[in-house]
Amino acid sequence: MDDDIHEALEELQLVLGTPQSSSAFGAAVGEQNETLIKIQDDADKAVIKFGETKFSVTEPSKPGESVVVKIPVVRQGDTSKVSIVRVHTKDGSATSGEDYHPMSEGKKIEKIMEYQPQQPCGVQEPLWTPEVEFKEGETQHIVEIEVVFDGVREMREAFTVHLKPDENMVAETQATKAIVYIEEVNSMADVTFPSVPHIVSLLIYDDTSKAKENAGPVSGYPVVCITACNPKYPDYDKTGSICASENINDTLTRYRWLISAPAGPDGVTSPLREVDFDTFFTSSKTITLDSIYFQPGSRVQCAARAVNADGNEGLELMSPIVTIDREEGERCFPGKVTETLLQYCKYLISVYKFLQITLYTIELYLQTSIHFCKSLH
Repeated sequence: MDDDIHEALEELQLVLGTPQSSSAFGAAVGEQNETLIKIQDDADKAVIKFGETKFSVTEPSKPGESVVVKIPVVRQGDTSKVSIVRVHTKDGSATSGEDYHPMSEGKKIEKIMEYQPQQPCGVQEPLWTPEVEFKEGETQHIVEIEVVFDGVREMREAFTVHLKPDENMVAETQATKAIVYIEEVNSMADVTFPSVPHIVSLLIYDDTSKAKENAGPVSGYPVVCITACNPKYPDYDKTGSICASENINDTLTRYRWLISAPAGPDGVTSPLREVDFDTFFTSSKTITLDSIYFQPGSRVQCAARAVNADGNEGLELMSPIVTIDREEGERCFPGKVTETLLQYCKYLISVYKFLQITLYTIELYLQTSIHFCKSLH
């Protein structure tokens, strides 16, 4: 019989016995006289998830104003037991404390706070709680996040909301991530990366997991600006679907690079300055920055501007600043020769051949010119 209570795997055994027959020869039970029946109850399994995974809210247009985005957390299946899940926010292009009021991953509140109207003297009551408790029979709770006016004209920004596993280990959590877009009243564009870009050395571009924590790119190799829509991005399994839904074409991304000289003996650093000059074989406006632009100890930062398939440019995001390692990288190939390194070697060879041809052409031109000048005397 069907019910609404989720039960673990159950088994029963069916046995044949006491045969009866009107035949003169009687009846007998064969060797296969038992069978095992297993009852699975997947339909009633408790599942907690966000009711939707995308939300959009328009930023307030005046100082002191705020709007609330309401995010439903729903429970499906068996509701006979108590489940507790925790919710927290994470910055994307939107910054907590400036664009919205964050939810802490560590704070715990016993009771869900209901929305309170604006209090006198600008005091605002809490609009959210990181902890959501589903009591017996409850199927939905609403998490409220306050978006505030920041006074900056910008393009659409985004932050994410995350759902942690059930603390009572009763319900399974699904659709554990939702993205909230903050729409500007007069936005410049409607496209933005879901997270900031990262800088890595070309040496480990094919496997960014090899990047050492708190260690900068090795000197002697170009650096690469990896956006959240690049398959090499560390969290691409989370950001890739967002990039696809927003129709972002990463091959059209616009890049800028900023560098500063190494810190002096007193530890004082120079301000970052944009690299605005190119050579005939390098560019400062591409995904990579050649090592001729920096030295060991230099600070490097990249800026990436998202562009959608229609060519509309979006918000420019800045990467964290990295410092080039003062120890020069190995000049020999590592144990595993990656496709990226092979392509880089081919690029260097082509540059070398180009220089050879160019120098030969110049020499030939000079010889011809000198010969012509001598014939005039």
